[in-house]
Amino acid sequence: MKCLSIDRLPVQPPKLSYMSDVLIVAATFTETAFITGKSKKQYRQNLFNVIKGSDFTADLLITGPGIHATSYHLGRQLFAKKYELCINIGICGSLDPEITPVKLVHVTTDTFGDFGVDNKGVFMDVFEAGLYRRNEFPFRDGRLKPQAIKGLQSIKAITPVNGITVQKVTGSKKNARELAVKYGPCTESMEGAAFFYACMQSEVNCLQVRSVSNMVEERNKKKWKIKGAVDALEGITGLLLSELRAGKKN
Repeated sequence: MKCLSIDRLPVQPPKLSYMSDVLIVAATFTETAFITGKSKKQYRQNLFNVIKGSDFTADLLITGPGIHATSYHLGRQLFAKKYELCINIGICGSLDPEITPVKLVHVTTDTFGDFGVDNKGVFMDVFEAGLYRRNEFPFRDGRLKPQAIKGLQSIKAITPVNGITVQKVTGSKKNARELAVKYGPCTESMEGAAFFYACMQSEVNCLQVRSVSNMVEERNKKKWKIKGAVDALEGITGLLLSELRAGKKN
């Protein structure tokens, strides 16, 4: 069977002026409390309209944590409504000593960090195991790398990073070292690659912005800075929406 080529990707970066319908995607209500203003218990739905105007709209989708929930709820919403841009916001862990809490990061590439096989005690990812080809769409050299959005000044101000997405959050020094050796300096989330995969398969422009809540090390939630990370997310989300709305008017 002939695999799909990366040539399916758009040749020119998408322009800001075309982004009139935007979907913000997050895993939890905690990460978006600055938008919803209420706890999860007070909601029965997971889709909200944030901005509704004649020339610009923005919706918020709360998927629930993890690859499976993100894939299902985002896929369903992309089928139900056409968006020009999807933005994934959330907190993450850091495997990079230079990227510390509560720093904002622009995740430009992502991959499924623990998706593969156990080969006699040695982990092999799906590409090493021959289950996927490294350049089989939407992957490029084993990673998901969507086209950059041209003209977003607020994104240029934050650090670009590589990400990995896992089913099991890393909580030991041993596993953290193994991930660092395999993937290099990067961030860790439970949804990012699923978000990229769904958007790229649906041919929807996408962007992933996160704030570091903790270093990936021996698990100790007392050291995590979730509130500070969410506060940072609030700032960048506001800037992004303001810039997108202004870009549409210009």
